[in-house]
Amino acid sequence: MAVQTDKSNDCEKIELLLAALDGVEFGLFVLDDAGQVVFWNHAAENQTGHLSAEMVGSPLGEDILLSYGERGELKGAQPANGKGIRYFKHRKGHRVAVRWRSSQLRNAAGEAIGRVEWFRALEDPDSVAAQSISDGSGHSRSREALEEHLRRSFAQWSQGSVPLSVLSVQVDQAAQMRRTHGKDACEAMMDVVEKTLAGSLRPTEVMGRWGENEYLVITHHRLLPALERHALRLASIAQAAEFRWWGDKISLTVTIGGTVAAGEESIKDLLARAGECVKLASEQAADRRVRVQAAENAGEEETCSPSLAS
Repeated sequence: MAVQTDKSNDCEKIELLLAALDGVEFGLFVLDDAGQVVFWNHAAENQTGHLSAEMVGSPLGEDILLSYGERGELKGAQPANGKGIRYFKHRKGHRVAVRWRSSQLRNAAGEAIGRVEWFRALEDPDSVAAQSISDGSGHSRSREALEEHLRRSFAQWSQGSVPLSVLSVQVDQAAQMRRTHGKDACEAMMDVVEKTLAGSLRPTEVMGRWGENEYLVITHHRLLPALERHALRLASIAQAAEFRWWGDKISLTVTIGGTVAAGEESIKDLLARAGECVKLASEQAADRRVRVQAAENAGEEETCSPSLAS
């Protein structure tokens, strides 16, 4: 009976320990010496979308935990000692940037028996590269597909065959929704915005998640006035979207910055200008948070729309 009692106490202690680890607010998982996941807590589920039942007993592969070098190259998934910034591939397809720490586990004899990893999602939207993309047909693709589409469209524009323009769409309520209602509520709201806007795109356009609070629309307007009208139309459509969370109706608005490719510039220049337009638009009245702007070397027809000029 004494042996059974000791075993019972040990089981209770293990259960208590697992409950404590499962209840911490940061993501935490444990790997054995073979690299298999033996524990995956509730916060890890919330931040990555991957469930404990799916992760335990499997290796943590590079399709889930990503690592990038200083030049943006993929370094692989093998965890290293110490701390830093890592990227998880969320179950929904987008990348999640986390601040991460790792420590090796050893037994009483000092032998390595596994690793413990813990992490917390970064709140800075600029630190997160986003992720799945949709077009007017409702299809969803990976971030890699979005980047490839942008590169292909840019190459076609460079050859003079197809105009190229982009719209950066920021969901105004996203950051506050994440703080007050949690990540799940924010993601549900972002899904509503994506489905609403994706259904209003032209057949040649694609829209992709470009950050925690942001989407990117790749389109093909040649002149700013047409791009502005399109941006205002999308802003109006987003505002008409209905989103409810536990019975509460949440009003949605977006801030949109756009630009047209012109002159001798790079994709980086194009995206930077669209991002600057978002910042300028955010300073405007709540019902007029749209701004489009051309490159400095653009022609007169491609300059910033007078109705949006500051």
